[in-house]
Amino acid sequence: MPLNKPMTITFLGTGTSTGVPVVACDCRVCTSDDSRDSRLRTSVMLEVEGTHYVIDCGPDFRYQMIREKVEDIGAILFTHGHRDHIAGLDDVRAFNYVLNKTVDIYASDAVIDSINKEFPYILKEKRFFGAPQLHFHIINHNPFSINGLLFTPIEVEHHKMQVFGFRVGDFSYITDASHISEQEKEKIKGSNVLVINALRK
Repeated sequence: MPLNKPMTITFLGTGTSTGVPVVACDCRVCTSDDSRDSRLRTSVMLEVEGTHYVIDCGPDFRYQMIREKVEDIGAILFTHGHRDHIAGLDDVRAFNYVLNKTVDIYASDAVIDSINKEFPYILKEKRFFGAPQLHFHIINHNPFSINGLLFTPIEVEHHKMQVFGFRVGDFSYITDASHISEQEKEKIKGSNVLVINALRK
């Protein structure tokens, strides 16, 4: 499934759930001067025809957007509902205010439940003034399109939790996976680029 449009991939963060360096840690990695030992929480951004698609927005989302000088955002997709992947959602308000637009969110039912618990004021029927303006799209294992760009969810396991990776053209992105079934591996085959977590052996 080659992509017939050029795509720029930016790694916004490749760190653990705590980020690196870890607060109060004096190990050789956390005290390292090597720039590769300074990692924000995990997130990636795809740019196609000037539109930015962000996969996960954790606690470092605001800084990541400022660092990359992102002035507009097409959609945010979520892999799963852990806090290090959703905690930056409130900072979407800046795009609402500056651009006077609602931001599209693509997430599973389970992730939306996590967002509702973390940010109860976002999904209230009577919206709290100042809450992020979001348009939720529920996704499952079926492929879906955003602005004509096809995303294929890749279902993996994170301990006992369902996590979605995503394939776009020849690029496959998977985070927080401890097991991938043979059926889901078929969706990855033929990728020119596969990004996958490597936290543990």
